[in-house]
Amino acid sequence: MVKEFDVVALKADLPKRRLLRGDVGTAVHVHPDGTMEVEFVTFGGDTVALLHLCATQIRRVGKKDLLHARLLGTRKTAGRTRPPNGRQPVKKLRAG
Repeated sequence: MVKEFDVVALKADLPKRRLLRGDVGTAVHVHPDGTMEVEFVTFGGDTVALLHLCATQIRRVGKKDLLHARLLGTRKTAGRTRPPNGRQPVKKLRAG
């Protein structure tokens, strides 16, 4: 069960809100019915979204979760789907 101030991650993309599966937010208020207000912010402290979500839309973040950073893109960027294997394309680096 998620409690107030727990760190949570989205289970699915929310392209209209420019959020992707795995984006991290904080449960700032948990309602008696189990729904909650979750705030998503940039590392600079700007609020991207404050959403009313169901427990089925998020999961608690655990000790084995890996932190990840991405630039907040436009709606087109946020709406892109991942390749069928679920992995992001790998950018090859040149040596030297």
